[in-house]
Amino acid sequence: DCANHEPPASEVFLDSFIISCAAGPSNLWTILCMDKLGRRFFLSFSMVLSGACAFFIYLVKNSLSNLILSCVFGAVSTMGFNSLDCLSIELFPTSVRGTAMAITLVSARIGAILGGLVFGYLVDVNCAIPIVSVAVLLTVGGLMGFLLPNTTKKPLL
Repeated sequence: DCANHEPPASEVFLDSFIISCAAGPSNLWTILCMDKLGRRFFLSFSMVLSGACAFFIYLVKNSLSNLILSCVFGAVSTMGFNSLDCLSIELFPTSVRGTAMAITLVSARIGAILGGLVFGYLVDVNCAIPIVSVAVLLTVGGLMGFLLPNTTKKPLL
């Protein structure tokens, strides 16, 4: 329930450390397999799985299940960030690549700021709204990733 305003337990730092460590194996997997499986695969796979994790995090009732799902979410979302970094650079022609990436990163920063504000507002309205919204947006974004061109092992323009 979102109405619970107790201070966090002391193991919150240990849980945060464990969740952060969960990204390590997925970083290695993307390093080793990005060219074999493709950027679209990693982007779509990770976003759809991240969406599922975000949805199920809302449904869990104990801290161990929350920790496990948070670790899976952290691991698979890391794969998505890695593939997005590759794809976003490869989709733009060389002549505008630097400018396009700068605009993309500025847009991402603005989105992060606005997302934090909107998420905080929506949590006050109803706890389920922001979590389900994130789950739906991740899943839809992952499915839309299949519409992107395959840039794996293709010459860049």
